Amino acid sequence: MPMPNTKYLRGHMSATSDHLCDEPVERAIFVAAPIEILASSLAEPSRMAEWMGDDAMPVSVEHEGRAGGSIVVRGRQHVPFENRGRILLWDPPRRFSWTHLSTLSNLPDEPASYTTLDFALEPVCGGTTLSFTMHGFPTLTIRKHLVLYWDVTLDVIRRHAEAYV
Repeated sequence: MPMPNTKYLRGHMSATSDHLCDEPVERAIFVAAPIEILASSLAEPSRMAEWMGDDAMPVSVEHEGRAGGSIVVRGRQHVPFENRGRILLWDPPRRFSWTHLSTLSNLPDEPASYTTLDFALEPVCGGTTLSFTMHGFPTLTIRKHLVLYWDVTLDVIRRHAEAYV
């Protein structure tokens, strides 16, 4: 179900598939902000930390800002956590893609444990369309968690970018 004030231009999630972990999840939202502002929200570590965390759960974000570089998010949500991955594509302001593994998953640090997150930005009249895709879920539980998290977080990113207009 879309969050209030969020337009899902397209969404895909098949509940009937025998291979839910293999099926990508796609979302698209309209953001009433120029592409450069939205790209900053997705690329600048300090801006990323603003929408990933809050006063009750501050996070730090570090990344190398290049394909092949690392990305690390640290914080505390009841217990300390570290989300880490590799940047697959770094093409600001239009495209960002990286892998994701959380220490909270207790999965081994191996390629099959990572999920790929992809952000594509397209300028449109009055703002930017943010298309988001994730795929490569190591477990159904992680898929469900990430769908729940990103369905809320895409709206948080929208509000964050629009606040900078």
